Amino acid sequence: MGRFKDLAGGYLDAYLQKQGKAIVDLKRLEEKGIYAVVPSPFGSYKTVIIKKIYYEWDQYPLLHPDKIFKNDIILDLGATVGDISIPLALYGCTVFSVEPVYYDKLLLNLKLNGVEGKIIPLQFAIAEDTKEIIVQWHNEKVTVPTKPLRYFLELIRNKGYEPTILKSDIEGAEWSFRDADLLGFRIIEMEVHNGNEFEYVDRLKELGYTVSYSWWYSNDKPTYLLVHGEKKEDKNC
Repeated sequence: MGRFKDLAGGYLDAYLQKQGKAIVDLKRLEEKGIYAVVPSPFGSYKTVIIKKIYYEWDQYPLLHPDKIFKNDIILDLGATVGDISIPLALYGCTVFSVEPVYYDKLLLNLKLNGVEGKIIPLQFAIAEDTKEIIVQWHNEKVTVPTKPLRYFLELIRNKGYEPTILKSDIEGAEWSFRDADLLGFRIIEMEVHNGNEFEYVDRLKELGYTVSYSWWYSNDKPTYLLVHGEKKEDKNC
């Protein structure tokens, strides 16, 4: 909640006041969703709808203009409302945004930001096999089909692109990824859940990535590992 208060007391408060709206109840804003300006290291300030203010660009240090090519092809697994996908698309990247729960809000945000042509939205959950599952996140519940990572890689390649960056926030489904499907990315940014997190660090190192990591804390307890993998390549924008 500390980060939320910081945002609400700063640029977000100023933005809402400018729009003739007032922040009166932080809990109400968290639960109902609000219009807000999302800052990014790319300098883009665009309107998105957010259910909860928890986006933090410092979670993903490799998704930064010093590391990103404007023609990068990004696979964003767990895109939520587009708070990462949209700034990357505005920067010039093509983004395939996979989101099972907040898909309707993602579509609206693409329209609000004029990036329908740069972001391909896909409503799926991630699993090794194909089936239908019920996904519940906070107060939202949907029934969606599942697909493995390789399905999205094939989809992207069938459209004439080669995926270069993977961002993954999929609550444990990252353990379904095959080594062969992780080899082709230049950058991997992911959350790793469900214990044995450092096995993933070792795994990416064995696949040729330079890896760093940090814990994400909730109530002073580590809840998941943020893993940053990179294969070195000069940036020529």
